[in-house]
Amino acid sequence: MSLFWPAAFLLSAMIFPSFTRALIRQQSGDVRPLAFGAPLERELAGGQTHQYQITLSAGQYLQITVAQRGIDVVLRVMGPDGQQLLESDGPGGAQSIETAALVSETAGAYRLIINARAKDATTARYEVRVSEPRAATERDRDEAAAQRQLEEGARLLAQGLKEKLEQALKHLAEARTLFRRAGNPADEGNALNFMGMISLMRGETRNAVEYLQQAWELQPQTGEPQAKAALLGNLAVAHLQLGQTAPAAERLKQALPLMQAAQNKGGEAKLLALLGNVHQMLGQPQPALDYFQQALPRMRALGDKGSEGVTLNNLGSLYRQLGEADKALDSYQQALPLLRAAGDKRVEAIALDNLAVLNRAGNPGATLEHFNQALLLRRAIGDKRGEAVTLDTIGVAHREMGDAQKALEYHAQALQLLQAAQDAHRSALALDNIGLAHRKLGNLPQALAHHRQALTMLQAVGDQLAEAAVWKNIAWVEREQG
Repeated sequence: MSLFWPAAFLLSAMIFPSFTRALIRQQSGDVRPLAFGAPLERELAGGQTHQYQITLSAGQYLQITVAQRGIDVVLRVMGPDGQQLLESDGPGGAQSIETAALVSETAGAYRLIINARAKDATTARYEVRVSEPRAATERDRDEAAAQRQLEEGARLLAQGLKEKLEQALKHLAEARTLFRRAGNPADEGNALNFMGMISLMRGETRNAVEYLQQAWELQPQTGEPQAKAALLGNLAVAHLQLGQTAPAAERLKQALPLMQAAQNKGGEAKLLALLGNVHQMLGQPQPALDYFQQALPRMRALGDKGSEGVTLNNLGSLYRQLGEADKALDSYQQALPLLRAAGDKRVEAIALDNLAVLNRAGNPGATLEHFNQALLLRRAIGDKRGEAVTLDTIGVAHREMGDAQKALEYHAQALQLLQAAQDAHRSALALDNIGLAHRKLGNLPQALAHHRQALTMLQAVGDQLAEAAVWKNIAWVEREQG
């Protein structure tokens, strides 16, 4: 089983640094006045914070833009009482533009705070501009309220916890409504993109495709290449989860030159690894291996341990498919501590599943222990699709250990979750496993019926590798029937 990027592809760009407030206290004396309508360009390095002050009357509206020229920054706005009013840290990266809309509820001095998102960021430049303030209209208020909802949704999304994802979805849905009412399609698309990411994390893949496709349709032709590439990458992930390799490959081919044009090495590495996944699913091991081996050194050079762990996990799966168990085990064992350190429970669960699958022939005790750890993680974060995958694979383990009846129980639980999530691809694999369990029990008519149902579904989604395996299972059953 391969590991894709339903969260990690963009969540790494949504982490809010915890060191910012300490830096603000240390440098509170270095505050510059900022003129309305006049751009100001400055250099900034990792670990630095710049502060600016503007004075507003009550009920005024203005827009703040920060053009990032080689450094990814976080923008915050503090009210006259010192409370944070908003924060902007979009997914575009170091060559994009951060924007914020502000309505001043009270008169007084407002403070803008800009810092590098990464502590070790290389010195580069940014340009900050604040528009001339004007009396806020209802549309302005909608815009400012929508941005606050978007920021809160993104903050909750970054935590990746089951209970936080539901809250995040509500904030993002409200942001989408307000952005649409304010006539802001670009930010409505941003809200839809985040909603798609949440659906991927929750295993609601068809919902994710719907949200992400709507987000793509709202992207302006002149939109930032990096943000467009990231959205295409998320769409590719969704298609891969549904077993739809052709549309996934198409999205990735669109995304890669955009990410390269933006000179985002981290994003480029992730897209290369996803192309490896596509070829792996198509049963083309050498191109898959080439893409993984292109991605890994880029990730290591950038210190992106989470993505490195994901790619090592996928490389292990490829080696397992090729029958190279020692290389697979080495890749999995390198991946697991990296994934744990990254703190993404979803990907850690997949790595545990893969270790369990690899160990199931020689060490059944370790196999079930890894599976149970993965199952707990899946349930803790509300990953229904992932929970189903683990249950299905536990069923396989029980069948191989000689308990086909118990295997049927696990496969049935998995199928119920997958059908509820409308995941035709994984449902087909669960049906095929049910067929294998029936064959083990000597129930050949039931086995044949489940294999044939699985075959029809796999032909519909276009997973040729799995389709070939099901044809073999059908042949075995027919041979045994005589």
